Amino acid sequence: MACINKSDKKYKALQERYGDTLAASYVRGNVLNKKLSSPEDFYIPTIEELSDYFRKVRKPLKVKEMQDALRLNPLLETEAIKSILKRVIHKHDGALWVTRKGSSETSAIYEELVLKEVFEPNLEIMTELAEQYPDIFNLVPKRGNPTIVRVEITPATTAEYVPEIDSSVRTYNDFLINNGGIQPQSFIEGDHVWQRVGNHLYTLIDASTGDPFLRNMNLLSGTEVTPSLFPVNQQNAEQEIADIRTNYDNEYWQVDLALRGYDLDLIITNLENAETQQEFDELLANFKKLTC
Repeated sequence: MACINKSDKKYKALQERYGDTLAASYVRGNVLNKKLSSPEDFYIPTIEELSDYFRKVRKPLKVKEMQDALRLNPLLETEAIKSILKRVIHKHDGALWVTRKGSSETSAIYEELVLKEVFEPNLEIMTELAEQYPDIFNLVPKRGNPTIVRVEITPATTAEYVPEIDSSVRTYNDFLINNGGIQPQSFIEGDHVWQRVGNHLYTLIDASTGDPFLRNMNLLSGTEVTPSLFPVNQQNAEQEIADIRTNYDNEYWQVDLALRGYDLDLIITNLENAETQQEFDELLANFKKLTC
């Protein structure tokens, strides 16, 4: 397993600000270090790089992802919106909230850290979206505690047909004609990356992040299809959740996930509260992406 050069001046700066445990998690969680094995290859980000990521990189990317999705499909449903805004908002006790905390750590230094680097950027994202789409998003701060903010989502119910996917529909139908009706597993049309998920059903993928933001589009007609919903298989769900608790409910993973804006306890709670098998499978798949 790769080691961190803790004598490096950049690491010492992180260590001085965050303490050794958090500093090490920042380094190990950096995207450049995910698949490295040799000690000398570990990349150590600076404090400024971490701040830039939370403040300057993540926010515009997430806002644009939401803008693109609503431009392509103004009638986007709540579940699709929640999927796009994962790690920005989360569900708890039947309501949606701006994600504000990464773990159960309660020290004053940690509280200040996560408010600055998790909650505040997430609140800025949601504030901008609420200003741009006031009919869809509404923010309700808790009285007496502005760091707890409920998010109300009201999907649009009427909208004119959006023509931006017309070229993708034409390209798809031309492909069928030219290839004897064979449906491609994936294809690209302009800025759109489509991945097949069913019979003539495709999901539009964000090319920069790999995340889906327009699901179950029938490209023969250019219409969105609502999939059938099935109850959660409780026996399999309990086994999966038990596996997560056994392998990931420890200090290293709690801190590692927290520094990337995730709360392991909340992830497990959401899995336990999933109302459909589709919701459970998606939550589980998202978690496994974080730990690969």
